[in-house]
Formats: sequence, structure tokens, C-alpha cells
Amino acid sequence: MASDLKNQLSELKDLHESGLLTDSDYQKQKDALLAAALGGGQPPDGDGGESAAAQALLQAETARAADADARAGVFPEDTGLDPDRSFTPEPPPPPPVNGTAVIVLAVLSFACGGVFFSIPGLIMARSAQAKIRAWEALSGRTHPEAGTVKAGFWVSVVNIVLTVLVFLLYIMIFLVALIAEL
Repeated sequence: MASDLKNQLSELKDLHESGLLTDSDYQKQKDALLAAALGGGQPPDGDGGESAAAQALLQAETARAADADARAGVFPEDTGLDPDRSFTPEPPPPPPVNGTAVIVLAVLSFACGGVFFSIPGLIMARSAQAKIRAWEALSGRTHPEAGTVKAGFWVSVVNIVLTVLVFLLYIMIFLVALIAEL
């Protein structure tokens, strides 16, 4: 009889896991099966009248259900968490983006390096902006170094444009001097 009850409980559990039975229907039918196995029409109340086999089966079923609930992330009521309230995890911390290095390279490009510092600064800024956009989309917050990276990006762009314009100006002066000499 115990193996028959175990099979019925297993089938009931399969129906519940497949979504055909709600939690309350599953609990009601499980209680009814256990009550019928104990010989009474009521669910077991722990008054000591149950057989040892039925008690062991009830304990095993309760332990298995608790284990399945723990794996599914269902918390018992005694944890202090409201099971009806959805749990929103804390967003991840902001990724490191080296905003200071970006702005230092951009400023150094004006002081002494031209495009030799601004191109690496521009590449680092684009990489940092991609990380920042991804993190901001995930967390819904603004990255603490977003402004520094944006400033470094634009300073690098301005330096590259000015360097190209100065280079073109030198070429024009050279061409004018070459034409004037002819």
C-alpha cells in the first residue's frame, strides 16, 4: 500500500511540475491522498494515530518539497520575506573604465603629442563608452565616470581635427611656395 501511495504522490508531483495543477490544488490532493492512506477522512494532524510508514512517507514528501522549493528560490514564510513581493536584486557595481587615463591622454595630446596621444585616448574612450552604455542599460543609473570619458573623447576628436587642419595648412603653404618659385 505504501508503494501505491508513493506512486500516486509521484504522479501528483509530476502533474504539479508540468503546470497542470496549481500549488493549492496540488497541496489539497496530496493532503487528501495522505489522509486516505492514514485511514481517516481528514488530513493528518500529527496526533500520533498515524502509522509509522505514513509518517515516514509524509516526512520524506515534505523534505522533497522543501528541497524543490529551495532549488526554485521559494522562501518559507519564516525568513521574513514576503513571498508575494518580487525581489529586485541590487544592480552590479560600475565597471572600471579608466576615465582618468582617457582625459590625461586627451590633454597630453594638446601639450606634446598631437595624434600620438589622442588616437589611443579616442580608442580607450570608445571602449569605455561601450562599457558605460551597457552598464547604464542594465542598472538604470548613470556611471560615475561617464562625463570624464565623454570629455576625453571630445577633446581627442578636437585635437585630431586640429592636427589634420594644421597638416593641410602646411601642405598648402608648401604648395604655394613651390608654385611661387616656378
